[in-house]
Amino acid sequence: MALRSACFYPIVPWPGTPPFHRGDTSSKPVNIASMRTTTPSSNGRRTYLALVFGVGGLVALAFTVIRVRGGFAHPPWFLCFAILFRIQFGLFAGAALAALLYLLPKSKLPRLIRWLVLATFFVLFVWVFIWALVQREFGTELSPGSLWELMTSAAQIAAVGLGALEFALILGISLAIVGALTALSYTCAHRTGTTLQRRVCLILLGSFVILHLVVRTYFVYHLNRDHFVVLAYDDCAPFSLRSEQLVPGLRIDRIGLPNFESETRTARYLDFLRTLPMPAIPRRHNIVWFDIESLRFDAIDERVMPRLSSYRDRFQIKLDRQHWSGGNATPWGVFSMLTGVSGYHVKDFQWAGMNDPFLTLLVRNGYRLRVANQDQMDAAGLSWLFPAGTVFQPIGASENEEEDRRTIDGYLKDRAARQPETPALDFVALDSTHLPYAFPAAHAIFQPAPELTSSHHVLRSKDDLEIVRNRYRNGCHYVDELIGRVLDDLHLKGDLDNTIVVITGDHGEEFQERGQLTHAGVLNDFQGRTLLWMHFPKTTSERLAIEVPTVHMDIVPTLLEALGFGEDILHTQGRSLLSPIEKRPMLSLCEHLSKPPRYRALVTDTYISRWRYTARRYLFSGVQRRDGAAVEGEEWLSEVRQLSAKAAEMYEILPDVSLPPLRFETKRAQE
Repeated sequence: MALRSACFYPIVPWPGTPPFHRGDTSSKPVNIASMRTTTPSSNGRRTYLALVFGVGGLVALAFTVIRVRGGFAHPPWFLCFAILFRIQFGLFAGAALAALLYLLPKSKLPRLIRWLVLATFFVLFVWVFIWALVQREFGTELSPGSLWELMTSAAQIAAVGLGALEFALILGISLAIVGALTALSYTCAHRTGTTLQRRVCLILLGSFVILHLVVRTYFVYHLNRDHFVVLAYDDCAPFSLRSEQLVPGLRIDRIGLPNFESETRTARYLDFLRTLPMPAIPRRHNIVWFDIESLRFDAIDERVMPRLSSYRDRFQIKLDRQHWSGGNATPWGVFSMLTGVSGYHVKDFQWAGMNDPFLTLLVRNGYRLRVANQDQMDAAGLSWLFPAGTVFQPIGASENEEEDRRTIDGYLKDRAARQPETPALDFVALDSTHLPYAFPAAHAIFQPAPELTSSHHVLRSKDDLEIVRNRYRNGCHYVDELIGRVLDDLHLKGDLDNTIVVITGDHGEEFQERGQLTHAGVLNDFQGRTLLWMHFPKTTSERLAIEVPTVHMDIVPTLLEALGFGEDILHTQGRSLLSPIEKRPMLSLCEHLSKPPRYRALVTDTYISRWRYTARRYLFSGVQRRDGAAVEGEEWLSEVRQLSAKAAEMYEILPDVSLPPLRFETKRAQE
């Protein structure tokens, strides 16, 4: 009751204050946004400034991590402008964040939307750092698709040298950083004075515009004069700031090559293979085909791979200096070796539901087709390539060395039980030579070689790099022992004289010879070159001299000739190595994991140039000398313009099936 009676006490003005009037009770709308602090505390001001300038500085730092590969001659003042080029991205990020912090509280967007906008900004912020680190170490331009593969595939996680727990930890830390920065930014946006926010936003935006105009003026000037190092820097970024493209008069007609692909010819080629009556195979030899992950061209020597070295004289073809894969990633290498067609056409075969023509020919001729280690083909996304009736050997998740041992054990057990009158092709994929290079303790020949339990090799010293090299050599030593078991079994049972043996790698492997680690980055001699050894039955031990560059597409036509065909009945893009082979003046190879490949590499005796895929043109994206020296002049460009149309015949242009197939001209007696 006392409380209730208090409610009726009259309101008495405080002495000295004006009297209260009833007319003053009219309510006025309150602008909530205007209620945020206009005189921020020193702590709040410091937090805001540290956030905005810290984000800008870190983005600029991330761009300094990016490594532009290839040797170039620099125009005047380029190193100075290369630094300014990176700083502008930091100013852009800082200005963008400052603008968001200033404008979002003024907007009428719901709180959740404002949170999501800030969270999106910081997801992109973290993405820039991840992109830069991956590009620096592996030469690979990370895409949302490849990130999704990492998040959904344990095999892809292992492929970059991470454990599942380590990857989960990195992902968790990244999300925690995004969440923390989003919360901090939201607080700063609503508790920092508008005057400070406006000033910082205008200062950063003005600084960015001035610096950006200076940088773009320099870049456009030199791009118009074909200084290609400028274009290489411009391309090598997770996002572009090419403002001149907005002004029609300033747009640069970038150097490009025509895409000669013909949809009509491609469709005609696939229809031809689909309806091709598969002829009888004249010589039904067995085939054992080893596909060794990341096998370098220089891998086989008496110390690293002694078992294979002891069989050296049994192989008539031994290419270990000038043999190239179809690209520097597994899908391009395996597809081109099995089909005789460039990896550029993986998408065409897959969309058409087309199985491998060569393997289909074997199956139609009564061959038993077996894949030892289905998991490897699943990981490469190529299991669909094998025709119905293929016997797949599942391995299951395990350490790579255990996986490879099971692969060989399963193959030998299966071979012991099969019917000898049935010809067979065994495709044996081995993976111990893939990062992190697994091997049993008995094969720890090269030391030091501690286990790579984390990605410490990414932030390595020279000693760490030597550890990685040693582990690779030990992995090769282990694979050598496994292949030796198969060759010994064939030899002891007298089957080697009726068996074609193919030993090759899906691609090469780099250990910083050109500034990258492993493969699937910017293609060069170390990532693109592998080796090819081929043994043919019922022949002498004479070596077939092949002195010109060869590619994986040459394997299938070589096998067709070895099986007794007089012509390339499958119209492949390759050439038989058993017939005289003319030198290809330029090779055209796949680069980067995307379908179609994001880049193609044009390889000559001296240069490797890089071209970005578009539907109509290939856009120039860099050039390097194969010896690592600086690129000077335009000799390479003259070669490209002269030879690119011919090189397209081993890349985007499929053979004209209306013409007679290429005839083989055997170098030696087949019987």
